[in-house]
Amino acid sequence: MTNHLKLGDTYYRLSDEEKKYGSESESITNQREIVQDYCEKHGIIIVKEFVDDGYSGGNFAEVR
Repeated sequence: MTNHLKLGDTYYRLSDEEKKYGSESESITNQREIVQDYCEKHGIIIVKEFVDDGYSGGNFAEVR
């Protein structure tokens, strides 16, 4: 059996309800904990983390 290295990037995004907080939102913190736990349990190494804290889908402008 061949062992494979499992690598992953993570992406966390702010929910609209969490915008009111000045520092990193609870939403981002909770997402990070859930994803890190999942990766540890499944042998996935997190290579890079991306965070859109303070930006939500509601900020999306119409693209022409």
